[in-house]
Amino acid sequence: MIETLWNLVLEEDGFIVKLRNKNEFDERMYSQIKEILTKLVEEWKNKENIPKKGLLIIVELIEFLARNSSFLSKEDSLKVEDAELEIKDILNNLYSTL
Repeated sequence: MIETLWNLVLEEDGFIVKLRNKNEFDERMYSQIKEILTKLVEEWKNKENIPKKGLLIIVELIEFLARNSSFLSKEDSLKVEDAELEIKDILNNLYSTL
């Protein structure tokens, strides 16, 4: 699952590249990202550590969403802001395991 998430978020035709280079918020990709991340968080709740690759994906995604909506259309900018909050909400499920 981590490899799939990596590809969806960071590869040349991934979510971040589409946002950055094409100013396009890909709803289908974002939906897949949320679904996979939710499953991974459930898996990680039972572990002491999460894989480095998982952490790097999360950092890249949150960082990009947090700072890169100003060049998008108003509609896509709002989608990015909502996406950032949704991703953070998914990740907040890990707090219950601390």
